[in-house]
Amino acid sequence: SRRNSLTREAERLCQPLEALTSVREKLSGVIKALQSIGVYSAQGGSTAYDALLGGGGDSQGTALALSLLCRQVGITCDVVDGQKNGESHFWNVVETASGYRHVDLSREGSVTYDVDQTMTELGYVWDTQQVPACSR
Repeated sequence: SRRNSLTREAERLCQPLEALTSVREKLSGVIKALQSIGVYSAQGGSTAYDALLGGGGDSQGTALALSLLCRQVGITCDVVDGQKNGESHFWNVVETASGYRHVDLSREGSVTYDVDQTMTELGYVWDTQQVPACSR
């Protein structure tokens, strides 16, 4: 039942994006859709269901939700299991026209598409052997 509800919600959120053709437009649309429902909550649950239908997800739930919607619109998107400032944290790496970029929807402020160096400077640590390089 939860899986069906999650699938329907992902389809609903992505339906307005079907006419878009560029990865940039689709990714922007997915992120706006997620932000409009308040996908991130520091105290939220760790599943895409929590993020999309349960009142908000933690970093893992938010990253899983972004990955789900990106796949729905044909964007390559991986979930990164790493650390931020020494604590367990999840975020995404998406494939853009400029190459792979890090995206963390749990960060304050506007969404940025960061390269490895920027993420390292911000206190993120991850297994660089398992995650595509995000460089200029």
